[in-house]
Amino acid sequence: MADLFLKISDLGEAAENPKDTANSVKMSLGLKTYCMINGKEGTYNVIQDGEDAIISLGYACWADGSSSRETLIHVLKSFQESQVADLKKNLIGEYTLLVKKGAKICVFSDFAGARNIFYSHDGKTVSSSFSRLEDALQTGESDLDPYKVVEFIAMRHVLYPAWLGSSTCHRRIKWLLPYEYLMLDAESAAFRIGSVIYSMDNRKQSNGSMLSDELVSILTKIVARKEFAHSKVAVSLTGGHDSRLIAAIAGKEFPGLRFRTAASSVNPNTLRDLKVARKVARIQRVPLEVFRFQPGRDEERFRDLTEWFSPAYNQTIAPLLDAAGTYALGFGGAFGTELFMELPWKSVDDFLETKVAKAKRTLKMDDGFWKAFRESLQDEFRRTQDHFHLSVGDGRDYIRLFGLINTARYGSFIFSAFNRTSYQIDPYGSYAVLDLALRVTPALWGNHRRLGGNSLVQKAAMKKVNPRAGRPLTYNHFRPMLPLTAGTFPKYLLGCALHIGNVLARRCAGGQKKPKRTRLPGGYYLSDGWEAHYIERINARYGNRSIGHSSI
Repeated sequence: MADLFLKISDLGEAAENPKDTANSVKMSLGLKTYCMINGKEGTYNVIQDGEDAIISLGYACWADGSSSRETLIHVLKSFQESQVADLKKNLIGEYTLLVKKGAKICVFSDFAGARNIFYSHDGKTVSSSFSRLEDALQTGESDLDPYKVVEFIAMRHVLYPAWLGSSTCHRRIKWLLPYEYLMLDAESAAFRIGSVIYSMDNRKQSNGSMLSDELVSILTKIVARKEFAHSKVAVSLTGGHDSRLIAAIAGKEFPGLRFRTAASSVNPNTLRDLKVARKVARIQRVPLEVFRFQPGRDEERFRDLTEWFSPAYNQTIAPLLDAAGTYALGFGGAFGTELFMELPWKSVDDFLETKVAKAKRTLKMDDGFWKAFRESLQDEFRRTQDHFHLSVGDGRDYIRLFGLINTARYGSFIFSAFNRTSYQIDPYGSYAVLDLALRVTPALWGNHRRLGGNSLVQKAAMKKVNPRAGRPLTYNHFRPMLPLTAGTFPKYLLGCALHIGNVLARRCAGGQKKPKRTRLPGGYYLSDGWEAHYIERINARYGNRSIGHSSI
């Protein structure tokens, strides 16, 4: 994948000479500092102005129609540390930015933190790749943090598997939080962590038509990348809500648009996604390119592309990741669900109580672990409250922010894999969409247990952009992506019948497969094997024999 590696030597030492790799670009940022970029042309930007420089890994641009290069030139000329918060708010894309002004180097990621920045505990080595930093630090078994190994798995039952806070399973590797940035001095080798604070108006609005108009306007500005008007552009299309709205908007902006999706003969869910994607593509008259997962071939490829961190249930997209370079730019629908989903919890405490109880059903650990895990979750919410100042102290909005950050960290290894050969943008993962989502009244969140379903603002937006493309029933929700009206009632009724039939079919199919038992430090875990890649990675990298699978 495209990655960035930065090394600052101690005073009195010469900077190391990095090894050459394929598609690598080396830059000296001072006598004691070097930077290496590994990646294909068209996945990063480098602009130099005398001794100053800016590097963008991934796509970073203003939303106003400027090109990425024009944006970066402007950022470099005017950059000051005090601007980091505004840059995160106003730049779109999934990126890592390095800005060098004089001897000072600032490193930060996109607003949601969809691109990784890892750094050594002493701040002298920075990398967008966890594996590359492990290699640079000469990782051994003593570097493994047993608690963080299990925390990653426990988070699967809160939202998505990822670490909390800045600590990782490697005791000497830290993970930059999305509201943080690194400040380094190329001459003195000093470093510090800075942070930004966002003040947001989360007073609720109940005018669904106005909110949907605003959503369409925001997404259109992000999608309408004029510099790619004559390039090959694709939208990743699934059977859900989020990617379909992006696809409908992109269809109006790019005459040569392509839709892309991944499917596997051994994964029935992806075949249902494919069925919906074909209907939408046919309605929009956009070619659909299907990338077929090949068992026995693509599993290892997926593990390598995502550094063995992404769950096994995501591996169907391996051929899609491999083919990302076919397009100059790709769009995805990540973050839409987390920003607009219903929140059934009354408070943060209610959320934590429910999620920890769920994790305990299959993760068998002692009381000490659960005490530490709950404290880590509470610390995460405290940090979120410290950096997002909301005009109304609604705990549910902090749950939504928690979900956004967790989703970005969970998906970060896939986002990086897309950027290996191309640019990728997930328009929902922007500050402007979050600002809107926090103003949506709970009545417009909807309720998946009721006939009208959820995501009501997105459905209203879809009706305005392309109502015909909203008619096919979404997979999982079994509803059209349109508001419930007299005209759509038959579709909703059909979806209700199909949903009931699907539930009955699952019950008649018999019990679930016998779970696998995974040995963990201090306990064990019962699962379907989704965490297999992660466990294999821990064993291979750290030589830990207390972790592994066994059937029960």
